[in-house]
Amino acid sequence: MESTWAAGHLTEQKAFQRELNSYYFLPRPNEMIDHHLPENEKWQLLRQPIKMEQYLQLPKIHPIYFQLNLDLISPRHQVNVDLLPGKPIALVLIRAPSDVHLIADLKLHNQKIEGGHRLKFDDNKQMHYCYFAPNSIGKYKITIYAKQGDTEKETYGEALNLTLNVNQILKNPISFPEIWKNFFDLNLNIISPKNTHLIKVHNGQTYAEILIQTPNDVELLGRLVNSHGEKIEGGHQVFYDQHKSLWRCKFAPNYDGMFNAEIMAKKKSDTGLYESAVSFKIDARNIPTPPLSYPITWSPFYELGLKIEAPRNRATAVWPENASYTEIRMSAPNNVELSCDIEFNGSKNENCALAQFDNDKQQWQLLFAPQCTGLHKLIIYARRQSDSQTSFNAVAEFDLNVTKLRKTIKFPLTYAKFQTNKCRIYEPLHGTLKRDAILPIHCVIPGADDVDLQVDSQWMKAKGYKDPVLRTEIKVGKPKCNRNTLGNLAKKVTNVQNSLSKDLYQPEVDYAIEKIQFNILIVGSPRVGKSELINALCNGKCRAETSSSLNSCTKEVRCYVLEDDRQHKSDEQPFKINFYDTPGIESWINQSGKKTMLEFIEEKNPVCLIYCASPGSFADLKQVHPVLEFCKSKDIFCALVCTNMWSGSNRHMVIKEFEKELQFFGEQIDKFADQSPSQTHHKVSFFGKGALCTMVNSKEYHDPDLSDKRMPVQGIDELIHSIMESLDQEKLLAWCYAVLHRRTYWEKINNIFLATSMAKEYSIVVCGSARVGKSTLVNAICGKKVARTSSSLCSHTERMEKYIINRNDIFTNDHDNSVRYTITIYDTPGIESWTEEHVRSYLSNIMQTSKPVCMIYCASPGSFARLDQLQWLVNTCIQSNIFCALVCTNKYSGGHEKRTQVMQDFHSLLTRYHGMTRDENMIKYYGDVALCTAVNSIVYEDRDLCVRKEAEGINELIFGILTSLKDDKIVAWCYTVADNESFWTKMGSKLTEFFKISQPVVEKFFQEHGKEIATALFGLIMTVIKRKM
Repeated sequence: MESTWAAGHLTEQKAFQRELNSYYFLPRPNEMIDHHLPENEKWQLLRQPIKMEQYLQLPKIHPIYFQLNLDLISPRHQVNVDLLPGKPIALVLIRAPSDVHLIADLKLHNQKIEGGHRLKFDDNKQMHYCYFAPNSIGKYKITIYAKQGDTEKETYGEALNLTLNVNQILKNPISFPEIWKNFFDLNLNIISPKNTHLIKVHNGQTYAEILIQTPNDVELLGRLVNSHGEKIEGGHQVFYDQHKSLWRCKFAPNYDGMFNAEIMAKKKSDTGLYESAVSFKIDARNIPTPPLSYPITWSPFYELGLKIEAPRNRATAVWPENASYTEIRMSAPNNVELSCDIEFNGSKNENCALAQFDNDKQQWQLLFAPQCTGLHKLIIYARRQSDSQTSFNAVAEFDLNVTKLRKTIKFPLTYAKFQTNKCRIYEPLHGTLKRDAILPIHCVIPGADDVDLQVDSQWMKAKGYKDPVLRTEIKVGKPKCNRNTLGNLAKKVTNVQNSLSKDLYQPEVDYAIEKIQFNILIVGSPRVGKSELINALCNGKCRAETSSSLNSCTKEVRCYVLEDDRQHKSDEQPFKINFYDTPGIESWINQSGKKTMLEFIEEKNPVCLIYCASPGSFADLKQVHPVLEFCKSKDIFCALVCTNMWSGSNRHMVIKEFEKELQFFGEQIDKFADQSPSQTHHKVSFFGKGALCTMVNSKEYHDPDLSDKRMPVQGIDELIHSIMESLDQEKLLAWCYAVLHRRTYWEKINNIFLATSMAKEYSIVVCGSARVGKSTLVNAICGKKVARTSSSLCSHTERMEKYIINRNDIFTNDHDNSVRYTITIYDTPGIESWTEEHVRSYLSNIMQTSKPVCMIYCASPGSFARLDQLQWLVNTCIQSNIFCALVCTNKYSGGHEKRTQVMQDFHSLLTRYHGMTRDENMIKYYGDVALCTAVNSIVYEDRDLCVRKEAEGINELIFGILTSLKDDKIVAWCYTVADNESFWTKMGSKLTEFFKISQPVVEKFFQEHGKEIATALFGLIMTVIKRKM
């Protein structure tokens, strides 16, 4: 045969395309005859040669047809396909192996017919049923394409060409929507519309509806996209109609034009993504203005029988001009209750949403009060009242675009019974009341036997309640906050002294009164602000050492004393308050830690225990609970305090967890104190007589990267007052009798507890899948070989490797007494099998032994990486104040497209935590929490492609991390890269510029050290860092 047959083929433009096709080497004659007819019959190599007329009647078959073992059943051995009797469609039957997949198209005059085909595979018969629907008279070309396997790497090849002649006008032509394999696998059935791929929305119509029947274990999802592939927000509503037992899929175009209504499906038990099932075309003309749009709804919305009353037919809530709040109204069955939230930039604002029931209209009124202009999310939740033990489920979400805000308000704080009993507030809707004002109260409280009011912490009977309406007036005074705490406490001590004198001899009374000391224990994780709180409680006197460094934590129990240094009357006895600052409780790795703490509490006999947690800090309340139970049994007052309240947006979440933890102390009662000049009152929640929770800001908070606003000290006086008020006379008397019973009590005080050394130990965590170049990157960063590497395919870290770098402080001359820095680099095993709990446990274990400097996550363009695992990792690190560097390693190994995708995945993930602040030197920065970049750790060479790329991006990565760290972590990072001569040499100008070192100083330093530029610059930079610290 001619060798050119294997060398290429003619394109549709009749141009020769070079492409090797091994099929033409030793092909079978009975296959060759389907696409080649020799002029001389003897070269057909057939037992019975065929004529030209016979050849022209054969279907045009391509080599892939035989390679994939396809078999054309109908039409058999002929090119022409006929319409089915009495129907406007043609049918082609092809038998194929189960791992072979087919697609097809129908063309007229070389133009594809939209909706012109549908393919369905019959598993039992191993048969493909290929339907074709012409739409007019003409000669159509049918093309069948085939491929083997499910991978996207395999492409479909042209396997078979047939001809369909339509000689008469079709009476009722049909068309097919685009359908994917998932449609048949899940047994979906289109109820409406039938026999068409095109839905017309014309002349005032607002939406198209598609009805689909599914098995009970299948759920659907939809979306509407325009001709450019852009999703139309609010353009779809897909839900299951329980009455008709089918899915109703509504699509609302927002302007005239062509749209695709896409429907995805999956099994309810499947945790994976939805996959495409069917798609219809929508032709929209004369769409009304404004167009119909749908809010986001979830399945409980329909299961609970909810209905949106206002706003109707739109996905956005209406914002009245110059308003302070907006409303959404919904109807619900009597046994369903609603709640709501408002979000801005992913954060919820406390008391800015109010759900209440309108008895007159039998509707739920959902009020939302934004605190700033911009785009907000209004989220509505619901549950059946019989499910009161379960949480609310999200049922609907609206957008709200606030263009102009007259005045911000916050609604009154309501509790669970407010919604359960279907109450309503008419006035006042503003949750902050004016001082020294007489205010009307108008509420609906159905079915109450009695109504009481608490004003300025005083209970009073409510007048004017007639079921279900309460109408009355209250006078609001100044919220009380006793700032003379020591004086108030001194009066109690004097009263105790008088009470003791009635039962005891004076020497015993004098002994007890002289020993009056109030012990308060401060407990919590490191770096939550325990020491700052102590200083604030001690009238602002700096008694406890504080630091903003990640290395700052309490390693031993220390006692700080607040003396009663006031001018005393003759009958007043001075006393002391001892604050015991304890180590972080996350070090309680076994029962001995808890046992030691309980013994310490027993020994110190404190009047109060304060537990601290800040927004975003590590806090395991399960460890705290046994301590709280023990304190309750000993009548020790417990205060759970959210410290550093402005340091994170999760402050209200911390308080909610505290409130849940303290429920066993008794009924929750909220009290408020004035925070002049702010209109917002400070809240303290009491639980029975034994506990409270609140927020505090121990010192002025200012973050210039976030805002110019400075937040003052807040909540300290309220905390002191609340604790001291809880120390009633009975408790003080009991304490004094305990002192008399144990005469050696004060002699037993030990100021050292759980003492540990202050070692300068740091860690760097390197994570990623196997064979992405983690070990190679570690060596490149350190400038020397510290991690073993291998180019083998089976090369990967099978267990956690630790690479330790020891450095003595260069500023200490005394070698024996020098500070020793230990930096441990953890090279993790591939994390593709880790769960979220593994991630948290792994980082927690590292944090117990050292201070993490940063986490470096590696992924190469061709590697396997699960983004959900990476999100767990990044989320845990950011919550623990660990800087994250996401690095695309081996950047040239997978091609531009995959490299770009890795960087895009990194960018998409990090923007959830912080917007990108700058992009320089091929590094994207996200505030001081993370960065991402691509590097080549070692020389990349591909001799087959004649390509060689030197190592690149390492110095920039080191510099990027260095400039993102703070305080002591910079020192640890510099010691890590101290031996990287390339970094110190090549990045010298950028380092001196960043640390603002004057040029004369640099020149003098280099002159003194000669050619040892790296050593000189390292010492210079370390000097500058130490001075700034």
